Amino acid sequence: MNRPLYLLLIVLSILLSCKNKAPKSSDRVVDTAKGLRVGESADFASFFKKFKADSIYQIAHVKFPLRKVVANDEGNSETADYTKKDQWRYTTFENQKDQIFKQAVVNKTKASVRYMVKDTGIYIEFVFLYDQGKWQLVALKDESD
Repeated sequence: MNRPLYLLLIVLSILLSCKNKAPKSSDRVVDTAKGLRVGESADFASFFKKFKADSIYQIAHVKFPLRKVVANDEGNSETADYTKKDQWRYTTFENQKDQIFKQAVVNKTKASVRYMVKDTGIYIEFVFLYDQGKWQLVALKDESD
């Protein structure tokens, strides 16, 4: 067999044996703007872990002006107010003595975190939506007594 034909067969066999495999999860590129790896699902738990731990990430994932709704008259009426970016205060969402935060994932695109203070009637819901490839805090609902 002549040498050029032999080399051609080797090159062809190498090319044909290479498959277009999907990258392993550890090989995927991190999209820091979204806090997700490319191709990963956008589960709320992993987003929220970073949201409560990183103040810069948190403010980047709050939709400003943030709508605050306060329920009045036993929930029969509401008033709305808005928080500007420079008014936002970093929140750790960590349970403390009488303060409780509870996560509730409604579906793949909506989740909420409820803040309660024992024996006070304070009840605030933080509403998160998944839109355009990222989770964002979009509203606060104050349903305190």
